[in-house]
Amino acid sequence: TSDPDSSLWHFEYAVGTSPNSTDVINWTSVGLNKSIHLEALPAFTKLYVSVKATNIFGYFSAPGCSQAFLVNPIWQALDTPDESLVAVKGTVSAAFADSVHIQHGARGIKVTNANSLSLGEQVTVTGYLHTSNGERYIEAVSVFR
Repeated sequence: TSDPDSSLWHFEYAVGTSPNSTDVINWTSVGLNKSIHLEALPAFTKLYVSVKATNIFGYFSAPGCSQAFLVNPIWQALDTPDESLVAVKGTVSAAFADSVHIQHGARGIKVTNANSLSLGEQVTVTGYLHTSNGERYIEAVSVFR
């Protein structure tokens, strides 16, 4: 909803196993940050991230909810069609100016829009799968540390 006469106070997010549910992570304030970093998301479980805003008077917006996603092994994500929403867990094995590579076991994948990651970090990346010049990569939407 919109209220042109008040300002934003903070955002909150929740993670659940159904739209707008909080059974994985309850509503958590992130101030005015527009990105979140989560740890220990369950693998092989359909998850949803919900977000809502609060104005300076304490009124909440209606929650918005992501599409469902699964945290999958990298090899399984690589077999998914382009434009699919995927989430993978792995370790940052290389970092470049425009991308990073994450690896789990013998498989790895390039990730764009994740330049703040450092070598050796354990992460879960959620984003859209693409192919460019024969290389599969994930355009990150969110990164969970």
